[in-house]
Amino acid sequence: GIIYLWDEKDYNDRIKDLSSYYGLYFEHLLTNKDPSTSVPNEYDKIYVINEAAFGAHRLLLLNEVDAEDENGEAAELKVYKQCSPKGMKAKYLKYWAQSVVPGIKTLVIGKRDDNGRLRDITSIGTDELARAQRIDTKACLNFEDRLLKWMKDCFKHAKDGDVKKFTWVCGNRAATVANVRKQDIPKYLLPSWFADKMEGATKEARGKTDDKKVEEIGRAHV
Repeated sequence: GIIYLWDEKDYNDRIKDLSSYYGLYFEHLLTNKDPSTSVPNEYDKIYVINEAAFGAHRLLLLNEVDAEDENGEAAELKVYKQCSPKGMKAKYLKYWAQSVVPGIKTLVIGKRDDNGRLRDITSIGTDELARAQRIDTKACLNFEDRLLKWMKDCFKHAKDGDVKKFTWVCGNRAATVANVRKQDIPKYLLPSWFADKMEGATKEARGKTDDKKVEEIGRAHV
């Protein structure tokens, strides 16, 4: 069967946060020919779908693409305010993780001051960032593999249409899982017609690509 995963966010609240607005405006500055002619649009986005694998887990991913470089390759755009070394290490780990999953090879990172003024821009490769920050990429990918296995195990005895909510609070060592009540499912789940069509299309595609080797993300980064 197919397990649908999505990250629950309130996009209405995102734009109200000033630091999020700085990030949105940074993207706006770097991707518009004339940034002064318009204002940032939180809903003006481009997404791509790619297939990937973590260990034995095959995933079909929907990823936002911030920009393309001069060679047509996707690039991740980030802007940050300088903080403690520990805080910066956590930021760089997050930047790397967000880039490596969709296979993005280049990050463009901006540094701003307390007033939101852009002070510096650096371009760096995803692999180069991991080496410079001594990120244990193997441990990260192994963790992802274990997480996906645990999530699959949570659905071993589930019925078609069951929905579970996984929650992790920053600072806690463990995540929690809970069943979503049937009356609450419409607020979370994709429309039934979409799920049916997606399952049919996936089965058809799988039949055509059984002999094609799926690229494993971890291979290039371990």
